[in-house]
Amino acid sequence: MKNNHKEIIEKYFVGSLSQDERSKLNEILDGDIEARNFFRLMATIDEGLAEKSEGPLSLTPNQNTRLYFLMRFLPWAISAAAAVIIFFLVNERKTFINEIEQTEELIEQPFVAKILNQVNSEFTTGMTPVDSQFRIGKYELETGIAHIRFSNGADLFMSGSVRFDIKSDLLVVLHRGNVRAVVPAMAKGFTISSPGVNYVDLGTEFGLSVDGETGVSKLHVFDGQVNARDPGSKLLLSEVTEGQTVKYANGVIDHLEKMDTEIFIEPGSIGFLRWRQNLNKIISDPDLIACFSFDSVESESSTLQEGLKTESRGNKLKNLTKNSIVSDGIISNARWVTGRWTEKKALLFDRNEDFVELDIAGEFDELTFSSWVKIDRRDTTLSPIFNSDGWSVNDVHWQISRPGHCWIGIHGRGIVETDYKYTTPINKWINLVAVISSKQMETRSYLNGTVISLHKLKNKFKLVPGKSRLGGWNPEGVKVVTNRALRGRMDEFCIWKRALSDSEIRGFLDGVQPVTLWQGGSFEYPNFKNLNK
Repeated sequence: MKNNHKEIIEKYFVGSLSQDERSKLNEILDGDIEARNFFRLMATIDEGLAEKSEGPLSLTPNQNTRLYFLMRFLPWAISAAAAVIIFFLVNERKTFINEIEQTEELIEQPFVAKILNQVNSEFTTGMTPVDSQFRIGKYELETGIAHIRFSNGADLFMSGSVRFDIKSDLLVVLHRGNVRAVVPAMAKGFTISSPGVNYVDLGTEFGLSVDGETGVSKLHVFDGQVNARDPGSKLLLSEVTEGQTVKYANGVIDHLEKMDTEIFIEPGSIGFLRWRQNLNKIISDPDLIACFSFDSVESESSTLQEGLKTESRGNKLKNLTKNSIVSDGIISNARWVTGRWTEKKALLFDRNEDFVELDIAGEFDELTFSSWVKIDRRDTTLSPIFNSDGWSVNDVHWQISRPGHCWIGIHGRGIVETDYKYTTPINKWINLVAVISSKQMETRSYLNGTVISLHKLKNKFKLVPGKSRLGGWNPEGVKVVTNRALRGRMDEFCIWKRALSDSEIRGFLDGVQPVTLWQGGSFEYPNFKNLNK
């Protein structure tokens, strides 16, 4: 720990810290574990001094704070420090700031959790996170759905009315509501406390419901094991394993035959609901000429709802924009399968005969294509996402090469390739975007919102997609035939008649991509800057 860090911490406890130094102290505590431990030690010493004095301590900023503080109370401080060291050795898994009740206002504690995803979530005034991030404190979700991730990787999913306290990244007190916890191995010991009982996770997935009026709690273990323990004595009350349900009431644990597990939000459901919301926004864009959702869903939007009602799971993809210049898609052989979420469908392209036909009328100066795909394998020369049929001048081809590089092709204008440092991953849902602009004289390729290729055009021309296919290519009349067929899944495809900006393209990823739950590894605590990436 740096000397200036130590001095700033000491100045805080004697009341001589300036406002600028308070901001600096927060940064120090966020980034320096030694500083956090020293702050914790000083807080414990300060608390003990207050207890031993007849009144509150009052030191003026003009005093030699370091010398005065240490010399006056050195004997007691040494004994307190020894006790604290022993305490931390025994409790090494606890978080960096315990609850320290002081008569003065404590400095703001670092964040220990963050909202990773949400749908219409609203928190009670005074019990809300700061910029979607949580410190140790009391919180209340009034409505909506929220996915909270802790610094140790533990995930909490909650919906409806939920009141809870965050004591640390390993301890949450649930006063009311339903939560679902997904806990990786690195967060083993994560505990949710309810009236009269602590539910200690052993690296698993479980749901917990607490009645706010009676205090009765019900636990259902979806995977692994959860131990129910007495909060005071730590006595083991029950070992609850996969598929089991228990109820705690009036000091007694009872095993139940079953539980309504549907009250616990599915982890993937949040992304699905966000997707439905975003789809409403997407189809309202006047420059959108085609939107194929690959699914039937209900929506509050009458426009979206009307369009989706007519979309079948048969051989037709409905263009939700109702734009006359782009036809509905006709499915040839491709099969319906599960999409990005269990609630959503996709089309599987696995054979040369699998594709979707559509027709795009007109000529364009700019086009933007976006699609969600999951590539199973790349065993053909080119894997088409979208291709104009045939081989006419100004046809548009958007495809992936065998090595995994995205290609934008405009026949008669040359083929544009991505930087070979980037390849499309296998067996993972990804968002691909291709922008072709004769106005801006460039093409751009995106992988999950990041530009992977920027190519300047030499001259202007019109884009004429015409009769086209998703997932395949019609080579009729072409002398040199290359094998072009997609091997994978597609669950959304959109076309705009303008060049979308970087921010618009990144918006496709706003809470609608499948969220990977923690499976192990490390976590940089408490930096949450990259959690949504």
